[in-house]
Amino acid sequence: MSELFQQLIGSSPNAIIELYELQLVAAVHGSADIYRFHSGVNAKTPAGDIAWRGQLYMPFPIEAEGFEYSGNGQLPRPKVRVSNILGSMSAILVNANVFTPGNDLAGAKFTRIRTLSRFLDASNFTGGTNPFGTPGDSEMPREVYYVDRKVTENRDYVEWELAAVFDLAGVRVPRRVALPNACPWIYRGPECGYTGTNFFDANDNAVATQFAINFPAGNERLQAGQTLFTDQHLTSVNGWWRTTLQADGNIVTRAKNNALVFAAGTGGLSGQRLVIQTDGNLVLYRANNTAAWSTGTDLVGTPTAVRHMDWRQESTVNTGRAGAFFYEVLGNANNYAGQSRTVTRQFTIDGRTITLSYTATSTALPQNYVTAFAALGRTVTHQWTQGAPVINDDYGDPNLKPMAKATVSTSTGMWKVGIYFNAIVSVGATNPWRNGDPVVTPGGLGTFSAVAAVYYTRTASGYSTNYLDQQNDGNLVYYHGGSNTPLWSSGYVNTVEPVVTTGAVITAAQDVCGKRLTSCRKRFGETAALPFGGFPGVGGYYG
Repeated sequence: MSELFQQLIGSSPNAIIELYELQLVAAVHGSADIYRFHSGVNAKTPAGDIAWRGQLYMPFPIEAEGFEYSGNGQLPRPKVRVSNILGSMSAILVNANVFTPGNDLAGAKFTRIRTLSRFLDASNFTGGTNPFGTPGDSEMPREVYYVDRKVTENRDYVEWELAAVFDLAGVRVPRRVALPNACPWIYRGPECGYTGTNFFDANDNAVATQFAINFPAGNERLQAGQTLFTDQHLTSVNGWWRTTLQADGNIVTRAKNNALVFAAGTGGLSGQRLVIQTDGNLVLYRANNTAAWSTGTDLVGTPTAVRHMDWRQESTVNTGRAGAFFYEVLGNANNYAGQSRTVTRQFTIDGRTITLSYTATSTALPQNYVTAFAALGRTVTHQWTQGAPVINDDYGDPNLKPMAKATVSTSTGMWKVGIYFNAIVSVGATNPWRNGDPVVTPGGLGTFSAVAAVYYTRTASGYSTNYLDQQNDGNLVYYHGGSNTPLWSSGYVNTVEPVVTTGAVITAAQDVCGKRLTSCRKRFGETAALPFGGFPGVGGYYG
């Protein structure tokens, strides 16, 4: 008997603690988030989340009822009401409905967990000691249900009706059709699991096969700067696969038994070549220098340099961005008079990051700027400059020197040469350039939004290490050499060594499963275990 039930049948059992988990399904709701609730708080001051087995359950008003089983064979359909005072539940519903319109979290997994206060984590109590007993992981059997429908949604609460997994609308048991004597699995698929080199026809007669002779050893890799010409090859290290640029203009991959596993190109012209270009694209050219096929991976790589193109166009003011931007990045130039300063700043662009380094010197502002700022009640005496022009920079006034340009420190993700992006910073309320350039815009009339941004483009590629690799599994993969990131692949993968027929029963290698028990015996052996569920437990068997 478990310790939990020993406590329940005792004369003074501890309080039963109910915890709840709501788990979303990424394929349905666009997220796999898990929300953990408890309609109470822990025993600390100030009170907070309940900790159970290392997980935190937030204090949140929640009611759940209808979990009891009846003797009439009908499954429970509990109802759960969760507070929506702050609109938090509605926000979750909106996100799910954007991904699957009208879903309302149908199909989300709801779990009810019950344990005793004596088993709660010690972190729930002041002093780190559970006064009711020794923390543990004892709990009652978990009750797992799924959201069947939303009953109510208003500003006070959201209510769902739950159902058991096989009591949901549209769900049938069994999930696959059970037929006697018929195996439902795809031959040599993941459920079947047979990967042997013994082959049979549909009547379980052995197909006489033997391993084909390996291709002669050759180079398995085409490096950047190299060219594959007509009738030249890439051969896998194990000798099973070969990629050839044929005289008909197609690039093909064949197994050593001559099976065609991949082909690309349009053919029609001889004298073709396959080349890794300096822009990172792998291209198959005809003799007239027109492209017959390419991987479409041009200009994909890691940025090594960027070029300052312009300042982002705010809607109201077209000046003052440079001062505002570098005030936020390099600091107040007044505090660094005559000093040089280098600062790095990370920006996030569509899930990728790039860290730019800025170096500049704090130099005195022209007097007309000092006077203009003073008229606005701001003390600005210095500016950040780099002392050399920056291409395409225009600060709107010849008295202002160019400011710091950017160099790349680090980055994540893949970038294209020529891609344009904004490096955006927030502009604080005390930033003296926030209201624009006081000379070009007298009086600092108007304000641009509380952000400033530089408009950059990538300028360097670095594809000298890209390579095309004929792998031992038959896959032809094109890699970005700097990060070994696959940029393109043929998609054919096979780890079974190719074989050829020696011709006895059938004229061609036609490995077909007969879908009978004898078919399994031939492949797995007389006494070996069969794939789970391969033959449903209905009807009789033959063979």
